[in-house]
Amino acid sequence: MSKTRAIGAVLGLALFASCDGRRDVPLPDESDLYAYSLAVAERAAARAPRSKALGVFHVGKVHERFGMEDKALEHYKEALELDANLFEAYQSTGFVLSQRKDRMAEAVEAYQQAIRCSPGTPGSLSRLGLVLMHMNRLDEALHAVDEEIRGNTADENTHYYKGQTLVLLGRQEEAAASFAEAVKIAPEMREAHYALSQSLRALGRTGPAEEAEKKFKELKAKEDAALAANSAVTNNREEHLSHASKAWMDAAALFTSESALVRGDRALMAELQREYFAALREAKRLAPKDLEPRRVLIENLQRFGDWAGAARECSEALTIAPREPGFAPPAVQLAMKTVDSVPKDAPPAHEALLFALKLLEQAIGAKPDSSEAHREAARVLLFRMQADPASVPKALFHAQSAVKILPTAGNYDVLALAYFRARQPDMALRTLEEGVSKNPNDPTLKDRLEKFRQQMQDNGR
Repeated sequence: MSKTRAIGAVLGLALFASCDGRRDVPLPDESDLYAYSLAVAERAAARAPRSKALGVFHVGKVHERFGMEDKALEHYKEALELDANLFEAYQSTGFVLSQRKDRMAEAVEAYQQAIRCSPGTPGSLSRLGLVLMHMNRLDEALHAVDEEIRGNTADENTHYYKGQTLVLLGRQEEAAASFAEAVKIAPEMREAHYALSQSLRALGRTGPAEEAEKKFKELKAKEDAALAANSAVTNNREEHLSHASKAWMDAAALFTSESALVRGDRALMAELQREYFAALREAKRLAPKDLEPRRVLIENLQRFGDWAGAARECSEALTIAPREPGFAPPAVQLAMKTVDSVPKDAPPAHEALLFALKLLEQAIGAKPDSSEAHREAARVLLFRMQADPASVPKALFHAQSAVKILPTAGNYDVLALAYFRARQPDMALRTLEEGVSKNPNDPTLKDRLEKFRQQMQDNGR
């Protein structure tokens, strides 16, 4: 076992000390990720006795992910006997049964129960529609996906399933519109491009059909090349690591559920909170390229006021996926909240300040035309890292970039300060004058210009 995995096993052991102080048996070695994941799920379930139905369900999910579907169905049935309103168990039951032609009617019933228990859950109506389509119950299938769309929970799959149903109904014009909507939502969805090309061809629109087919072929070639770059063994291992990561994510969800049921016991709540964060970090360790554990970590670190930790996680996520839309835009606000959490007298080398600045630089790398990111990077350098000799030139660059992208009063104000700190008072004055000319209704900038002019006169300039 590698050093990293050995540390993970020790952490896993530490997570599951029982209430009477006895340590549980260590988790299995990660060479058998099925046994390992099962142990994670079973021990988490034992640690959350008040959430027993959910715990049993999560054990079933491990079986399902590793292809043990009959065992999964047994656990889903047991979970529903414990809690007849556990929509997750109905939904997963529906998914497993929908893969079996002889049990599709049961799948429909399971999905309907899931919708009854949790009407607004995204995806349930779409999956129901897909099963009904395969059963040739086309009008019912179309009604289900349309209900998903009307509920504003539709995704690209919803529109794709609707298009498939409309094709079978002979309504090619509407089908093409549905496939086009799927492509609009998910431009990388190759099957939607192919379906669109076929519908357009059936409608006699040869040019657009060829364009859609060309895009399909490009995406297929790209995906095939990615698959060829990895051996089957590597892919299998990576897939199983992802399953193990999800087992830890399930454990974290279980600790959240249990915590909500023990609100009167602060000590137990604190323990569950620690285990929650440890489970998320284990999930991240096992699948470092999976962004979901990081997303959840960032959200909850912020919720508990650990801004530096959230900034670090966001920075790591942007290192892995620099253009990921879920991380780049919020990075600026997270960086500024991190800065605000640092005491005013903290040194420039304070860890949180460094994380915040790195986060802003990554946000700029992901979105170079972000005026806000440039401005806030300049502010951090000017106000919190002035002891660093390199801070002023860097601040000047970012402030100049902010003004060039968006000539707002706030951006001019920061640029003027950067010039002043760079000992270029004449440029600071010109910047303020230009800023006022372009933002004549901003009283703050006008006041800043008058005071600066007066200061320069007093200094004989």
